[in-house]
Amino acid sequence: MIDTTSPSERTRELGTQLRELRNQRGHTVEDVAEDFLWSTTKVSRIEIGARCPSLLDVRDLCVRYGIDWLARAKLMALARDARERGWWTEYGDLNLIRSQAQAVLQ
Repeated sequence: MIDTTSPSERTRELGTQLRELRNQRGHTVEDVAEDFLWSTTKVSRIEIGARCPSLLDVRDLCVRYGIDWLARAKLMALARDARERGWWTEYGDLNLIRSQAQAVLQ
């Protein structure tokens, strides 16, 4: 089966799950940022899916939140998948052709 979800969708899903875990454990964005010497902006951007966290970031957050090994493995797999490029990136030259055609038409 072909995975039709985009990397950005997987990044948003990962961020949503990390935010839910943080909230369930009663931590604030500020707590997490202070613990890892990150900015609050970094934590927020990870949680809203605007930034794909590194695998180390996900691992460290799982440890901080006390996540069991099975849930941790699922989050790590999602983080790996989120870092993969979409299938359409192989056809990047089509975007170039389209933009050139649009420029000619204007």
